[in-house]
Formats: sequence, C-alpha cells, structure tokens
Amino acid sequence: MGRSILASALALFLVVAAIAGCQSPTPTPSPTPTPSPTATPSPTPTPSPTATPTATPTPTDPNATPTPLPTGGPGAFYVVRNYEQALLAGDYATAWARLSKSTQSYAKWGTLAGFTKERTTFLAAAGATYREELSPSNTLTLRQWIEGANWMPQIDQAHAYVVSVDWPAITPATAGWEIWIVNPTKTGWSLYLAH
Repeated sequence: MGRSILASALALFLVVAAIAGCQSPTPTPSPTPTPSPTATPSPTPTPSPTATPTATPTPTDPNATPTPLPTGGPGAFYVVRNYEQALLAGDYATAWARLSKSTQSYAKWGTLAGFTKERTTFLAAAGATYREELSPSNTLTLRQWIEGANWMPQIDQAHAYVVSVDWPAITPATAGWEIWIVNPTKTGWSLYLAH
C-alpha cells in the first residue's frame, strides 16, 4: 500500500509538472514608472521698489528773510571763504553778489561781465590754493584800512573784520594778496576790497 501511495504521489507530481510546463509563465508585473516629481514653481519675482521721486522744490518766497550767516569772526571768515569758493567753482554771480556796491563799481570791474573776465584771468594764474586769515597781525588795522580807502564805506567798525587771502602761486606776493573788510549789514555780510 505504501508503494501505491508513493506511485500515486509521483504520478500526481508528474501531471502537475507537465501541466506547468505547458502553460506560459505568468508575467511578472513590471513596476509602473513613478512620475518624476513636478518642479516646484519658483516664486514670481516681485519688482524692486522704484525710487520715490524727490519733491519738486517750492519756489522761495522773495520776501522771506534769508537764513542768517554765522555772526562774529566765524561769520566774516565764512563769507570770504564762500566768496572764494564761488569763484573757484565758476559761480561768478554768487561771488559778485557778496561784494558791496562800492566794490562792485571798482574801476577794474564795474559790471558782472567785467568782474567775470578779470577774475577768470586772475584764477588762471592763481590756481586753486589760497590761505585765509581772520584779523591778520601783519597788516594795517581795520580803522587804518578804512581811513586809507578810496571809497567811502559805511562800515560798522565795532562788528566788522579784516580777512586776508593769500594766493601763493602768484608772484610777487603782493599781487596774490587780498585784504577784505567784512561788514555786517541788515541784509547780511558785505565784502569791501581794501587791497
């Protein structure tokens, strides 16, 4: 009986093997392709802020009181420096406006055009280097400069100053040496050329 079971089992095994050999193999499912990750959209660039336009300056009121310049010695020194810097910048109208009426009518100048022409020639020789000195000790006093003047200025002697300007590039030294009497007025400082 054991043989018959064994023979039956063997026969069954052969039948299963024969059936398996006749059938086509079961296809192994191929993996489904994984979709590639979608690109994350980059943020839309925001435009950089545009510069805020500067406000258009409002015209100044011609009747307004001008901003006062410094007073005392520093103010006198500043006015002469402002005058010389305007010349060096080619702003002859500003420099001309700093001059007193009697200095503007000075024989060499007379008009803004005459002043511009003479100062342009002067600066061509003088260059851009100058030295200022408030109340120089190596020259006449304020009173002496006023008394020796060929103009008759109305100088506030208690509050006016002498400022010297030396242009070292000009020789001889006296040609490059200016003496200014800086006089305070109700409308601001005024320059008188003394030398």
